[in-house]
Amino acid sequence: MTERRRKKRFTLRLPLELIRSGSTPVQQTGQTKNVGPTGVLFLAETVVLQIGDAIEYRITLPGPVDDVILHCWGRVLRKQDRPCCTYAATLERYDFVRHEATFV
Repeated sequence: MTERRRKKRFTLRLPLELIRSGSTPVQQTGQTKNVGPTGVLFLAETVVLQIGDAIEYRITLPGPVDDVILHCWGRVLRKQDRPCCTYAATLERYDFVRHEATFV
């Protein structure tokens, strides 16, 4: 199979928290499978997202002293329901946030 991606993806198992889908708040945790400069592939067991949904999510990056949160905005590109709920989403915009910061 020929790789069609232009940017490299990195296999990273990191905690992911889904914050919202469109304007609907969601509090769901999951885990990344791979991350690249323009997108992420992640697992989320109980959330139901549709292709094209705008989403907001956080990825926790472990640090030597404090964790850093990558607060991201993107859209759902594809989903796979079996064996688990796997979603591919864009990473259109992001901010780095300290772990102890309060989110609104």
